[in-house]
Amino acid sequence: MASESGDNKKESELKLKLKLYSYWKSTCSFRVLIALNLKGVKYEYKAVNLLKGEQFSPEFTKLNPIGYVPVLVDGDLVLSDSFAILLYLEEKYPHHHPFLPQDLHKKAINFQAANIVSSSIQPFQNIATLKCIEEKISSDPDVKLAWPQHYTKEGFVALERLLKDYAGRFATGDEVYLADLFLAPQIHAAIKWFNVDMASESGDNKKEGELKLKLKLYSYWKSTCSFRVRIALNLKGLKYEYKAVDLLKGEQFSPEFTKLNPIGFVPVLVDGDLVLSDSFAILLVLFRRKVPPPPSIVTSGSSQKSHQFPGINCISYCL
Repeated sequence: MASESGDNKKESELKLKLKLYSYWKSTCSFRVLIALNLKGVKYEYKAVNLLKGEQFSPEFTKLNPIGYVPVLVDGDLVLSDSFAILLYLEEKYPHHHPFLPQDLHKKAINFQAANIVSSSIQPFQNIATLKCIEEKISSDPDVKLAWPQHYTKEGFVALERLLKDYAGRFATGDEVYLADLFLAPQIHAAIKWFNVDMASESGDNKKEGELKLKLKLYSYWKSTCSFRVRIALNLKGLKYEYKAVDLLKGEQFSPEFTKLNPIGFVPVLVDGDLVLSDSFAILLVLFRRKVPPPPSIVTSGSSQKSHQFPGINCISYCL
C-alpha cells in the first residue's frame, strides 16, 4: 500500500483534531452531526450523558461552563454553541457542501428559519427547561408536555408561512441548506418525543394540508419494511400523514388496525379509498404515481430494473 503523501498526511492530522461532545437526543447536537457528515469532515465523537449529569463534570464545564452540548474542539479552539459551530464549519470548509446559498434573499431566509427554531422552538424542548417546569410548575406529565407542544406548533406554523414561497425538495430550494440543518432534528423530536401532530394544517396552507391528509402511512419506527416506504415517499417528494403503530404494545392487533391489514403487519399506506399493506406493493404503486421532478425509485433502464427486483425480493424474504 502506498504511504500517504505529505499533503494528505497533514490533512488527516487536521481532521483528527476535531472532537464533538454530544448527547444522542440533543437536537442542537444533531445539527452539527448532520453538518460534519455533509461536509465530509472526520471527527472524534465524545458522548456526554445529560441524564446522568455528565455535562456538569469538572472536565466538561472547563469546555462549556453552562453545561450545554454540543461542544466542538478544533485544536486550541473550543466552540460551545451549535449556530457558532455551523458558521465556523461553513467558513473553514466553504467548498464542501455549502450551507448558505449565494442568493442574498435566500441566505437571509435561512438565517431567519434557523433562528425561529433555535430561539422559539428548541428552548422549550430542552431537558433543563422541562426539568424546571416539573419542579416549579407541575410534575403532571400532561402539563409538562403541553409547554413544548404549544411552542413547537406555534413555531412551525410561523415556519410554514415563512418558507412557503421558497421551498423545493428541501426547505429553501433543491439543496440542503442551513434551515434544513435546524428543521430536520426539530421535526424528528416534535414527532418522536413530544407527540406533536405535524400534519395539522395552518390557515395559509389549507389546500396543501388536504393533500397531506390524503396519504397516510401506518408505521413502526424500527420497522425496516416501513423505512423502505418512508425513503420512497421522501424521494418522491410526497406529503403524507405519519400514523405511529407501536408493535411492542400490540397496537397492530387493534380492531382499527386489523381493518386495514388483518395480518397485523406494517407498513400500511392509505391513499384515499386505496389501502396497501405490503411494502413492495406500495413501492410499485409509488413508482407509477405521476409526481413532479424528484428522483425515481427505480432506474429507467430495463436491464438495471430487472436486476433490482430480485435483490429487493432477497432482502424482503431472506433477511
